[in-house]
Amino acid sequence: MKQKLLNNECIYAGTYHHIKSDCAINLVREFILRFGDFARTSNIGGLFSTLQLRNFGIGPKNISSVERGVMTYLCLSNTTPPKISIAVIKTYKEMDFPGDYGLPPHSLLLMSSDPFVYSSPGTSFNDVRSFIQNEKSPIYENNTEVLYRDVEPLTANFQKYFPSENEYPYGFLRHDEEKDLLSQPAPPGNPIVGIRWLLGYDSEEEVNRIRVVFFAVLQNGESMLHKIDNTSDAVILEKSWPPFD
Repeated sequence: MKQKLLNNECIYAGTYHHIKSDCAINLVREFILRFGDFARTSNIGGLFSTLQLRNFGIGPKNISSVERGVMTYLCLSNTTPPKISIAVIKTYKEMDFPGDYGLPPHSLLLMSSDPFVYSSPGTSFNDVRSFIQNEKSPIYENNTEVLYRDVEPLTANFQKYFPSENEYPYGFLRHDEEKDLLSQPAPPGNPIVGIRWLLGYDSEEEVNRIRVVFFAVLQNGESMLHKIDNTSDAVILEKSWPPFD
């Protein structure tokens, strides 16, 4: 049996969802290997603007408790080809379960934008690593606010399209992790301006095999894989639901 990609060696000690760059790359690569057509024609990821996240109440200056965080919802559009996007809201505590409690239909969420495809011809580890490093889709202020009543059918679309992969189309990031991602040191004159998320896959996960990996994006469009001194990994986050998987 193949070893789980999200093993203890992938998660940094003392953290919940900080993963090593090689593990993040392998997760993305596994999605491409399994769903190559989708990754190349629909999308492999999307973007959030830090400015819009902060205006929406999500960001380093909005940390009140490590027990609270950002709930994420995997959505699939009705377009041709279909596109995956992520809607986020900051109201959930980690052990709340949206499938049981739901959200009021008028709850406001922020939707990711600017979906991009996997454009590299190769699928080796180095090919995927190069793609992540060199994918420089600009960070526009294109995130949109949506109502939960409009998000719910899109999460249902996601589950119908990937019927055997994810029992729960949700994810959770703690506020302290969100702060770590967006407040990590950036090169002078090249600040963090966004979050780029990419889809990953772990066939040995029992509940949610499709994962989401979050990278900080610099003003020049690069995803941060390493700290600015290149001596160690940058903060990279991975999460799907439930919190304990």
